Amino acid sequence: MKKFTIAVVSIFIFAGMAGPAQSSQVTAKKYSSCADMLKKYPNGVAKNKKSRNKAVKSGLSAPKVSKRVYKKNSDRLDKNNNGIVCGQKKAEPLIKAEPFTFAKNIDPSLPADWVAEFNQVMSNLGQLMPISERINEVPVVQSPFNIYAWNSAVSNPFPQIPGAQGASISGNGLTTWMVLEIPESELRDKDLHRYKVIAHEYFHVYQIAMSRDAEGTQWLWEGGAKVVEELYSQQYYGRSLFDSQLMPVNAAAVQTPKVFENYGSGKDGNYNGSAFLVLALAKELQQRGMSEERAFTAILRDFQDESAQEADWKKAFVNTFKMTVDEFYQSLSQYPTAEPTEDWISHRVVDATPVLPSKTLTLNSIFN
Repeated sequence: MKKFTIAVVSIFIFAGMAGPAQSSQVTAKKYSSCADMLKKYPNGVAKNKKSRNKAVKSGLSAPKVSKRVYKKNSDRLDKNNNGIVCGQKKAEPLIKAEPFTFAKNIDPSLPADWVAEFNQVMSNLGQLMPISERINEVPVVQSPFNIYAWNSAVSNPFPQIPGAQGASISGNGLTTWMVLEIPESELRDKDLHRYKVIAHEYFHVYQIAMSRDAEGTQWLWEGGAKVVEELYSQQYYGRSLFDSQLMPVNAAAVQTPKVFENYGSGKDGNYNGSAFLVLALAKELQQRGMSEERAFTAILRDFQDESAQEADWKKAFVNTFKMTVDEFYQSLSQYPTAEPTEDWISHRVVDATPVLPSKTLTLNSIFN
C-alpha cells in the first residue's frame, strides 16, 4: 500500500512537471516581411549555430539562432536558401570626415583693406551657412577648396589655373576652385561689388554641398546666389541693389521665364532676371501662407537639400514648393511689363518693387 501511494504521488509529480513545459511552447510567429521581422530580430534569424557562424564570416551581423522562427519564415524570407532569414550586413565603422576648409591664395596685387574684408566676409558666411559635409561626396571637390584672388590690374598670377578670369566656381573635371578676379575699377571706386561677389561665389559652394552638385536650373542657381549676395550687402553694408529695384529686369522674366532655365539667353544681365524669379517665387510662397523667412529658407536651403535626393529639378521643385514649375510661371502674369525709362535700356522691363524682400530680412533668420 505504501509503495502504491508513492507511485501515485510520483505520477502526479511528473504530470505537474510536464504541464508547464508543454504550455511554455510558444508558436513561432509568421512575419509578413523582413521589415516586420527586424523589429524583433534586428540582425535576422539563423536556422542553427552553423548557419549563424557562416553568416558572420560572410560579413553579416550575428543573427539570432531560432530553428522554430526560421522554419516558420524560411519559405518566404530565406531568399538565398542559406539558413538565414533577413540577414543584415555588418555596419561599416564610421570614419569622421575632416572639416571642410578653404585654401586662400591671395595675390599681393590686392590691397590690405580688401584682404581684411575678404577674411571677415568668409568668417561671417562660414557661421551663417556652414558648408555641409555632403561636399565630401562630390568627386570633383576636394578640401581644402582653393580660392584664387587677384587684382585685374595684373595678369592672372596663378599658373595652376591658366586662362582663369572674372569670378566663378570653375574646374577641370578632376577638381574645382573659386576664381575672384577683382576689377581694378571696383577697388578704385570702392564699389561694394568687390565684397558682395565673395558672398555670391561662396553660396555656390554651399549649393554644391547641399545638393551634392545636382544639375539644376540657371535661375534658381544664379538667382539664389544673386539674392544671397544682395541680402548680405543689405545686412552688413546697409545698402544693396534692392534699393534700385534690381533695375533693369528684362520683361522676358515674366513673359518667357523658361529661357532663364539655361545659360546663354542674353536676357539675364547681372542675373537680375534670375534674381527676380527667385523673389517672385518667395512672394508666391508667402501668398500661399508661408512667412517671409520660411519662404526664403525653402528656396535657398530646402530646395538644395531636396535636389540631393531628387535629380530631376522640376520634381524637386514640386516636392519642395508643392506647386509645379508651370504653375509658378503662370503666376508671373500678375507682374506688368513696361517700356524702359532709361535710354541705355533697349528692352521692355518689369518692376521688381512688388517682390522685393523686407529691409528686416536677414541671412541669420533664413539659415538658422
